[in-house]
Amino acid sequence: MTPGERLAAGLALSLALHLLVLRAPWGVPGEAGEGAAMVVDLMQTGAGLSQAPPLTLEQEAAEPDPAAADPAAADRRRAVMARYLEDVLRSVHAHRSIVDAGRRLVGNAAFAVTIDAGGRFSDVVLVRSSGEADLDADAARALVHASGTVSRPAILGRGPIRVTLAVKYQFGL
Repeated sequence: MTPGERLAAGLALSLALHLLVLRAPWGVPGEAGEGAAMVVDLMQTGAGLSQAPPLTLEQEAAEPDPAAADPAAADRRRAVMARYLEDVLRSVHAHRSIVDAGRRLVGNAAFAVTIDAGGRFSDVVLVRSSGEADLDADAARALVHASGTVSRPAILGRGPIRVTLAVKYQFGL
């Protein structure tokens, strides 16, 4: 492949991924009134975050969001939410204690987690096992240790954020 062909392929891939992300079913709390829920399902769009597999996000709005009437404010809020979730995923992955154990370790343990206003995790439930008991236990420990380590931006409100995320392991490949 020539350098020009590589550049063209990279641009095409970037454009495709951007279109997938922009077509994600983003919602803003407050648009449907009080008690509305925001759901961002990146698993259906094929988009993902750099540190870990895609996640599902649900956030309940306790009160209408004044930014919902302002599209620019809603865009800022979505961008802050995406950065916050990437930081949460990085923190969880940084707290994994199993590193290359000299054997092939591959798996993703998916957990449902509720994040409170202080960034602490509660209601942690294993929803999909990695198939390895050691990896599942280590992923659960990583979630416990990562709880409260990432400050939640004020723009995201104080309501709980329910997230399903996968703790990823790929060693010895």
